[in-house]
Amino acid sequence: MRLADKNIAVETGHWISPNFQISFKAIIEFLELKLKSHSGIHMHPVGFLQVPLMFDYERLPSGDKYFLNIWKPAFVRPSDDRRLHDHVFNLRSRILWGAIENHVFEVVDHTRGSHKIMQADYGGGAKSRLVDTGRQVNFRLVDRQSYHQGEEYTLPIATFHDSVLLEDFAITLMKKFDIDPHARARVVTVETLDEHFIDREQFNEELAWAAVQETLLRLKSLAAAQANLILPV
Repeated sequence: MRLADKNIAVETGHWISPNFQISFKAIIEFLELKLKSHSGIHMHPVGFLQVPLMFDYERLPSGDKYFLNIWKPAFVRPSDDRRLHDHVFNLRSRILWGAIENHVFEVVDHTRGSHKIMQADYGGGAKSRLVDTGRQVNFRLVDRQSYHQGEEYTLPIATFHDSVLLEDFAITLMKKFDIDPHARARVVTVETLDEHFIDREQFNEELAWAAVQETLLRLKSLAAAQANLILPV
C-alpha cells in the first residue's frame, strides 16, 4: 500500500468523517489516485466495475466496507445466468448518478428445479470459484423497485436478488455491514459444471479506466452543483 493512499483513506480523517460519512470531494480525490496508479479496481461477476474505497477496514466499526460501483451496458455479461445471487452481509446502496432497478426473489428447493445453487469459495484476492451444492431450486420474483439519483435501498443478508441498469451509465455508493465471516455467497444458475472459476481482475482495462475517468467527470459536476455535500452511508 502506498503511503499516500493510506493517508487519504484513513489516517488524516479526510476520507471518512468521524461519523463515517463520505463527501463527493473525498471520492473524487480517491478516484484521481486510482487513475494515477491504474490499480485497485475489479469487475464484479454480475457485470459492473467495482472500486473499493477503503484500505484499512479494521479502523471502521464492525468491519464495514465501502465500494463505488460503476455501471455501463458494456460491462453486462452476454448471458443473464448467474446474475441471481445473495450476499453474506447487509447492503445499503445510494444512487449517485443514473438509475438502477433491483429485483428480489424467493428461491425454493425442488427435486426437479429449473436451476441449481452454487456457492462461492474464496481463495483470497480477486480469484474465487463457484461450487455445486447439489440443491435444485425454482424461484419467483417477489419485489421490483427502481431507484434514481439521490435515492437509496437496503438489502438484508442472504436475500436473493439482481440489479439492472436502467440508463446508459450509473454510479452507486455501496456499504457492506454486519458481515458474516462464516457464510458463503450463493448463486442461482443453470451451470452444468460442478465448479466455475471467476477472476475479477480479468477485464478490458482500456474500457474500465475510461469508465473511471467518466465517473470522475460526472462526480465533479455533481460536486460543483452541491459543493460540500456529505453522503449519508
